[in-house]
Amino acid sequence: MSSPPRKRLAEHELEELDYISQLPDCILHTILSLVPIKDAIRTSVLSSRWRHLWKATPLHLDDVFLLPDNPDPNIGPWGHWIREAVTSIFAAHHGPIETLCLSRFEDSAFHPAMDRFVESAVQRGCIRQLTLVSFASYQIPPSLLKCNSLRQLSLYRNCRFPQPLPPSMFPNLKELRLTLVPLTNDLLRILLSECRSLETLRVVDDSLNHVVNISSPRLRKLVFKLTDFKELIIKDAPNLESLMFNFDYYTTKNVKVLDAPKLQLLGFIDAEFQTLQLGGTSLDPQVLIFC
Repeated sequence: MSSPPRKRLAEHELEELDYISQLPDCILHTILSLVPIKDAIRTSVLSSRWRHLWKATPLHLDDVFLLPDNPDPNIGPWGHWIREAVTSIFAAHHGPIETLCLSRFEDSAFHPAMDRFVESAVQRGCIRQLTLVSFASYQIPPSLLKCNSLRQLSLYRNCRFPQPLPPSMFPNLKELRLTLVPLTNDLLRILLSECRSLETLRVVDDSLNHVVNISSPRLRKLVFKLTDFKELIIKDAPNLESLMFNFDYYTTKNVKVLDAPKLQLLGFIDAEFQTLQLGGTSLDPQVLIFC
């Protein structure tokens, strides 16, 4: 005996069963902001209710997630693909851009596109986290230096700052990460002096040399991975609470913490240094115990 045919649900009955779509826009926007942008865009085909939701969702865009799900290894590089994808997303999306990561542009031919994307994010006034990677020498847009909303900036490889730097920049920046960017002792001093809200600095560098002096009344956390230098001196850091460092080469290296009364965490990622001085006390690294 055959079973009776199933009754097809009417459209309004389906909508009644779709509890997620009945949630307020603000909750749906939060949900969409937590998934990769490609998946957020795909929700637009679910129903008319979802068609335009992603366009007003706070945008967290990482260009890594714009690559095809199963990229053909024989096709590449992907700079042209990423440029067109980001251009289309920015044109369709009219909500705030809160996080932007551009890491897949292989050469200087894409620098105008990077400028355009960064400036668009700055103009919308909501960018909080920005990550830029460039394999060719790339100067970040000067407009970025005055961005009020930016809280975290990460620069990698050949990204460089415009010169000369203004007397005050990144007014609300809390964290700065510099990895293998062109860096000098003078530039580091200016950044610490003129980024007046900076609390965390992370530096991976092979160009700083000789004596590296750190003075910052606001800095709370400092992470250094340096290679070619002789001495690191923490001169004036009244709010510094955490200092982590790693030195790679087997040359004579000295670390002096002269004024950091709030220092609570001193971390040695490795111990290839000759002298460690805390205030007026010199310690022999050979007898220290690292846990």
